[in-house]
Amino acid sequence: MKQFMILVWLSCVAMAWAVEQTGSQSPLASQTSIFEFHFEFANDEERLRYQQLTRQLRCPKCQNNNVSDSDAPIARDIRQRVYQLLNQGFSDEQIVEHMIARYGDFVTYRPPFGWRTAIIWLLPMALVLLAAWSAWRVIKSRAKQQVKPLNQAEKAKLSAWLEAN
Repeated sequence: MKQFMILVWLSCVAMAWAVEQTGSQSPLASQTSIFEFHFEFANDEERLRYQQLTRQLRCPKCQNNNVSDSDAPIARDIRQRVYQLLNQGFSDEQIVEHMIARYGDFVTYRPPFGWRTAIIWLLPMALVLLAAWSAWRVIKSRAKQQVKPLNQAEKAKLSAWLEAN
């Protein structure tokens, strides 16, 4: 059981590391969105910044899609606003802060830790701790159970059954 718990914990750590390395971007996501064809970019660096920003912003309507992959009208508006802010010379951090100010912390896949987002950050850890505590209690209660030895009549019955089978 201890090995299983360690394996589960290591799996969670590995998944968290993988998400961190990919920047919360799906490996199946295409390099260019079908919705950005009408924007003109000065260079490839600006296009790459635009693509990265629209992939790290969550669509407020779709909730599980980034604005790059969403065809919702609000996602189109966010893509257009990101393009405008890029052309105005805003940094990536300023653009993300602007979107958070307008749409709230939900618009990012990594909301900052605060009193309003504490449940998002603490609930998974609380559930893991609860599961670990529950497993510990079950293991502890099973360890306390005493197995009483067989008496002579039960031993004879078992021997007879084993010889017969």
